[in-house]
Amino acid sequence: MFRIMRKIIFAILIALLSVFCLTILKNSIRFSGRGYDIALSQVTVLSGPGFYNLYCPKINRLRLSPDKTKIAFDIIDSFCKIFFNLGVVNVDGSDKRLLVRESIDDFVWLNDSEIVYRLSGEEHKDKLYAVNMNGSAREHSEGFDFSHRVEIPEIAKTRINRFLKSRYKRHYGSVGGIVNYEVISYAISPDKSRIAFLIMGSDGHFAYWKPKWYVCSFTGENIVGIYRDSREVSEDAVWLSNNELMYVKDSRLWKAVIK
Repeated sequence: MFRIMRKIIFAILIALLSVFCLTILKNSIRFSGRGYDIALSQVTVLSGPGFYNLYCPKINRLRLSPDKTKIAFDIIDSFCKIFFNLGVVNVDGSDKRLLVRESIDDFVWLNDSEIVYRLSGEEHKDKLYAVNMNGSAREHSEGFDFSHRVEIPEIAKTRINRFLKSRYKRHYGSVGGIVNYEVISYAISPDKSRIAFLIMGSDGHFAYWKPKWYVCSFTGENIVGIYRDSREVSEDAVWLSNNELMYVKDSRLWKAVIK
């Protein structure tokens, strides 16, 4: 009888140990490896008297020039969800200026010194314009692709989605509705060794919850947050180099150096 009980206890211990090992293995697949070291520096403040004056301003989309010396950005009224104005700033934070003072639908660099853009509104859907760094605009007759496609490996998407589900849970919003979190955008480093991605929650009332940029390996491992939670970040980030990422948080341009 004693031998039988000992065998049963031994079998239970083996089963528990197996479950523990499988759990460790599963976690190692999802979040394995050492996290990155990240150094943050504020580059410049993208606001101020005479620059823009909106009820609830937010810098939303970023586009890096082909020569990687300038960043174009749009400014929106995040309360009314209306896009306004097209600006540009040097990557070192100098010479910030507005180029277009109209509602912009989308924009992309044509070359190192011109930006192609489309104005908001049904009446402008078939018209394109190009503006230079002095703010002089002209009509642009050639078609342009504004899709901004980013190809992410499936293994990276799977690991990032597992991280999202484990870290962010649905909850009630402060003004009603249920807050759901999702990955809003991705950015891939030039050498395709790292992926930056933005997780953001929405309660259906244009209220964004805990928007945060993360960085991970190209296969979705070593996920680490770049900063503490914020209420306002750009929905784009741009890689200045293989280990330098630039984004906007609280109307300030930031650079993260990832090691």
